[in-house]
Amino acid sequence: MTALQVSVKVYEREDLDGALLSQLSQGSYSASEFAETERDLLDALGWRLCGPTAAEFVPALLSAAASGTCRPRDDEEVDDG
Repeated sequence: MTALQVSVKVYEREDLDGALLSQLSQGSYSASEFAETERDLLDALGWRLCGPTAAEFVPALLSAAASGTCRPRDDEEVDDG
């Protein structure tokens, strides 16, 4: 149920709070147990959740490049050759 909660947080506009999950589990787990398990799950994943797909990243990159906001930092050397 905690994986479902994390998935909903990432992909949906609504959230499943711990009290609702506790109710759905018919009281088998408390809201604080869901919060603790969520932290454990995220730690196990190294907080690596849903990185952008190529279909999402490329248009954003092209848009940033076209607007001029995608430039090397001032302290980076640029190799033009």
